[in-house]
Amino acid sequence: MLKTTFKIFMLFILMAVVSVATGVLTYNITKASLEENSALAAPTVAASKSTVPTETSTDTEEKRTNGAKFDYYLVKLCGEEIGIYVSHDGKEEFLYSHKIFKNDLSQHDFEMLSDGIKLYSASSLTGFLEDFTS
Repeated sequence: MLKTTFKIFMLFILMAVVSVATGVLTYNITKASLEENSALAAPTVAASKSTVPTETSTDTEEKRTNGAKFDYYLVKLCGEEIGIYVSHDGKEEFLYSHKIFKNDLSQHDFEMLSDGIKLYSASSLTGFLEDFTS
C-alpha cells in the first residue's frame, strides 16, 4: 500500500514538473514570436504635416508611456489596420496596430486616418480606439 502511494505521489510530481516546463517553454516561444512579428509588421511612417489634431494639450506636465517622455500618439491608417505610434522628440515609434474594416469608415474618417490623427493622452487614445474598433 505504501509503495503504491509513493509511486502515485512521484507520478504526480513528475506530471507537475512537466506541466510547468511546458508552460514556461510555450510562454517564451509565444513571446519571441510576438516580438518578431511586431518588428516585421511595423511599417515606417513619416510625420504628416497635414495631421488634424483632435485634442489640444494645455497642461505642461510631462506625459509618459512606459517611463519615457512623449509628445503625442499618432493613429494612422496602414492598409487594413490602424497603426498606433508614439512621438518622441519628433521621431515616431510604432507601438501596435488594430484591425478595422475600411468599408465602415466615412470618407471624412478615412481621410483623417490617412493623414494621421494626433492624440495627446492615453485616455484620448483609449476612447478613440473604442470608437473605431468596436
